[in-house]
Amino acid sequence: MRIIGEVLGREVRYAELTRDEVVGEWKRAGFSAEDIAFFLAMRVDPPETAYTVLPTVEEVTGVPARTFAQWVRENARAFGA
Repeated sequence: MRIIGEVLGREVRYAELTRDEVVGEWKRAGFSAEDIAFFLAMRVDPPETAYTVLPTVEEVTGVPARTFAQWVRENARAFGA
């Protein structure tokens, strides 16, 4: 939220859903129990590879990956800016 707030020049609040709220949303979206178990595992204990930055974006698209701040600037209207 810090980066979004900095780019937009205003405070942005974040309210995390409880585990039950998240699971309820996933169920309503039609995800299976197996999918939900996987999502919960990734949320609590992601694998080491999830923390590793890879050159995949540039290899696939031929364009370097953007930073999150760049993405927020490009999509500021979606945040009400």
